[in-house]
Amino acid sequence: MTIHWRLKTYLTTKHGIYGAVALQKIIANKTGVLISVQNLCNYLEKKPKQIPLQTMELFVTALQ
Repeated sequence: MTIHWRLKTYLTTKHGIYGAVALQKIIANKTGVLISVQNLCNYLEKKPKQIPLQTMELFVTALQ
């Protein structure tokens, strides 16, 4: 079974977020946690081998 990584498409179509800086600002505003732009770019551009549970929690909390 192949897993398709579509985070960038999802953020663009469902939330109107077009880049890592915009995502960083939303996460920081809603959670108080600052994730580096480079880490966010990596998540947006390629399928990660693993995602820490804390990072998933930040995405879910920030995007509701």
